[in-house]
Amino acid sequence: MQVIKMGGGALFLDYASLGELLASVYPEYPWDPRRFSEGRIPPRYWNNVTHQRQFLEALAKDLGINDVNTTLSLSLSLSLSLSLFCA
Repeated sequence: MQVIKMGGGALFLDYASLGELLASVYPEYPWDPRRFSEGRIPPRYWNNVTHQRQFLEALAKDLGINDVNTTLSLSLSLSLSLSLFCA
Protein backbone atom coordinates (compact mmCIF):
# COMPACT_ATOMS: atom_id res chain seq x y z
CA MET A 1 0.00 0.00 0.00
CA GLN A 2 1.23 3.48 -0.88
CA VAL A 3 0.85 4.87 2.67
CA ILE A 4 3.16 2.20 4.07
CA LYS A 5 5.68 2.66 1.24
CA MET A 6 5.81 6.37 2.03
CA GLY A 7 6.60 5.70 5.71
CA GLY A 8 3.10 5.89 7.16
CA GLY A 9 2.97 2.32 8.45
CA ALA A 10 2.71 3.49 12.06
CA LEU A 11 -0.70 4.99 11.27
CA PHE A 12 -2.06 1.47 10.97
CA LEU A 13 -1.23 0.70 14.57
CA ASP A 14 -4.39 2.59 15.49
CA TYR A 15 -6.49 1.99 12.36
CA ALA A 16 -7.35 -1.29 10.68
CA SER A 17 -7.69 0.17 7.18
CA LEU A 18 -7.09 3.26 5.10
CA GLY A 19 -10.83 3.87 5.02
CA GLU A 20 -11.03 3.83 8.82
CA LEU A 21 -8.04 6.19 9.04
CA LEU A 22 -9.51 8.69 6.58
CA ALA A 23 -12.94 8.56 8.24
CA SER A 24 -11.30 9.41 11.55
CA VAL A 25 -9.19 12.27 10.19
CA TYR A 26 -11.93 13.71 7.94
CA PRO A 27 -15.23 12.82 9.70
CA GLU A 28 -17.12 15.51 7.77
CA TYR A 29 -16.64 13.63 4.49
CA PRO A 30 -18.98 10.69 3.75
CA TRP A 31 -16.32 8.02 3.09
CA ASP A 32 -17.55 4.90 1.30
CA PRO A 33 -15.59 1.84 2.48
CA ARG A 34 -16.62 -0.05 -0.66
CA ARG A 35 -14.41 2.25 -2.72
CA PHE A 36 -11.13 1.32 -1.05
CA SER A 37 -8.85 -1.24 -2.64
CA GLU A 38 -8.66 -3.37 0.50
CA GLY A 39 -12.03 -4.78 -0.50
CA ARG A 40 -12.99 -5.25 3.16
CA ILE A 41 -16.21 -3.89 4.54
CA PRO A 42 -16.60 -3.50 8.31
CA PRO A 43 -18.56 -6.22 10.09
CA ARG A 44 -22.33 -5.66 10.08
CA TYR A 45 -21.93 -2.81 7.54
CA TRP A 46 -24.82 -4.13 5.44
CA ASN A 47 -27.11 -4.39 8.49
CA ASN A 48 -27.43 -0.60 8.37
CA VAL A 49 -30.36 0.41 6.15
CA THR A 50 -28.63 3.70 5.33
CA HIS A 51 -25.70 1.79 3.81
CA GLN A 52 -28.08 -0.39 1.81
CA ARG A 53 -29.88 2.68 0.49
CA GLN A 54 -26.63 4.48 -0.37
CA PHE A 55 -25.47 1.43 -2.32
CA LEU A 56 -28.71 1.14 -4.27
CA GLU A 57 -28.78 4.87 -5.02
CA ALA A 58 -25.17 4.77 -6.26
CA LEU A 59 -25.95 1.68 -8.35
CA ALA A 60 -29.01 3.37 -9.86
CA LYS A 61 -26.91 6.42 -10.70
CA ASP A 62 -24.19 4.25 -12.29
CA LEU A 63 -26.84 2.42 -14.33
CA GLY A 64 -28.59 5.65 -15.34
CA ILE A 65 -31.83 4.77 -13.55
CA ASN A 66 -33.80 7.87 -12.59
CA ASP A 67 -37.21 6.35 -11.93
CA VAL A 68 -37.97 5.18 -8.39
CA ASN A 69 -40.22 2.38 -9.66
CA THR A 70 -37.41 1.00 -11.81
CA THR A 71 -35.05 1.24 -8.84
CA LEU A 72 -37.53 -0.58 -6.61
CA SER A 73 -37.96 -3.28 -9.23
CA LEU A 74 -34.19 -3.63 -9.52
CA SER A 75 -33.86 -3.74 -5.72
CA LEU A 76 -36.41 -6.53 -5.46
CA SER A 77 -34.76 -8.47 -8.26
CA LEU A 78 -31.34 -8.13 -6.66
CA SER A 79 -32.70 -9.15 -3.26
CA LEU A 80 -34.39 -12.20 -4.73
CA SER A 81 -31.27 -13.15 -6.69
CA LEU A 82 -29.03 -12.73 -3.67
CA SER A 83 -31.33 -14.72 -1.41
CA LEU A 84 -31.38 -17.59 -3.91
CA PHE A 85 -27.61 -17.38 -4.35
CA CYS A 86 -26.86 -17.28 -0.62
CA ALA A 87 -29.37 -19.95 0.38
